[in-house]
Amino acid sequence: MNKMSWLIIAGIILYLYNVFYFNYAINLLNTRVRKRTVLLICPIVVSLFVTLLLSVGMQFPLSNIITFLFYIIVFLFAFKDSFYNILILCGNNLFHVCYVRHFTIELISVCFHTSEYEIVQSFELSLWSLCITRAIMMAMALIVIKLYGYTGISRLLKCKRAIISIFLVLSVLLLLMINSYYINYYPLDDGLRKMIALCNGVLIAAGYYCLFVVAIKSTKWIEKENKYEIACVQLKYQQKLYKNQQEHQKVLRMYNHDYKAIMSNVVSYLNCGDIDGAKKILYQFETKIDQLNSKVKRYSNHLLADSILCSLANVCKEEGIEFCADCYIPEKLAITEFELGRIINNMKSNAYEACKRQEAGEKQYISFKSYRRDNNFILYAKNSYNGKAVMTGGKLLTSKEDRRMHGIGVESIRQTVEGAGGMVLLKPDNAKKEFQILVKLPC
Repeated sequence: MNKMSWLIIAGIILYLYNVFYFNYAINLLNTRVRKRTVLLICPIVVSLFVTLLLSVGMQFPLSNIITFLFYIIVFLFAFKDSFYNILILCGNNLFHVCYVRHFTIELISVCFHTSEYEIVQSFELSLWSLCITRAIMMAMALIVIKLYGYTGISRLLKCKRAIISIFLVLSVLLLLMINSYYINYYPLDDGLRKMIALCNGVLIAAGYYCLFVVAIKSTKWIEKENKYEIACVQLKYQQKLYKNQQEHQKVLRMYNHDYKAIMSNVVSYLNCGDIDGAKKILYQFETKIDQLNSKVKRYSNHLLADSILCSLANVCKEEGIEFCADCYIPEKLAITEFELGRIINNMKSNAYEACKRQEAGEKQYISFKSYRRDNNFILYAKNSYNGKAVMTGGKLLTSKEDRRMHGIGVESIRQTVEGAGGMVLLKPDNAKKEFQILVKLPC
């Protein structure tokens, strides 16, 4: 076959790999455009670019570095996630391209009894190694997906410390791989050296995958620890709730016992024509009942949400902020309980801080409501504020003195919700001095 035929075969295999790779990325990152558009255009663009580099005979490491930078550029146009997430995905791809191709070249060298130098200088053998590399990479990725799923990998991407540690180790391993290339790609045919190179490759791969497994498990441990803390909070609140309910029932039994005597007193006042006296007794009775009911008021069917809203209600009562809430939360959501608690906590903190920044004498209020509509969970909150909120580039700027903390709570909510396939809508009304936020999640 001529050079053009080899390039066409390599281009097709590169396209199939990039379709798989961008589909993998779509399941982990949030796209700027429709997913079908990303899957249709990006693999073609990247495959044509890499095929062009192959056609001009560009060799490692320059070809891999240029391809890595091109992947980052395409990812930045296609996805709206943080640069760290994009960098770790593209860096992970670069590591596997370097490692697996190096390992493939070593195997071909052993099988055909030739030097690595002759393989990389041979156009046909070099393309063969590239095609086999992409096939092995797809198989490895499928194994990882089967073992940990997209959820486990996505959880790892959300852990910034784990990403930084992986990126640092990945950089060291890449330097080792580049060094290995330069040491081994000489026109020599030494069987012992080839076996040592193969062993080095195995050890480097083992080190990387041990790091990956530990990082995945560490995120699971962190999540378990968070779930344990949430369970402790729920248990503490539940115990308090049961205690209040017992006291409530005890008092109700007392009021039920005294109900006839109270009604008898009311009738006596009415018979004497003392209507004001009867009203006074009824008013006192109603006040006591209202006070009793307020002590065990439930704001949500979900224990964690109810606990957060109850704490906000108590604070609002002390600060003279009008508060109301009625939140129904389905049993199954696209997010964990920890993430749900973080969303409601951020909404609570933002609303309370906004009310506290209002001037004295202004009306202060906070309202929460949630419900299920079709297959979506809707969480809605509104609160008063000082009318100085500014939206810039879809992000909220507040009047906080610490400029680094502008809209951090809202951005945290947005990241969690959009990561689960939901959406967040913000509606500040400076004229009415009312801020509204709506969270929509699949369930």
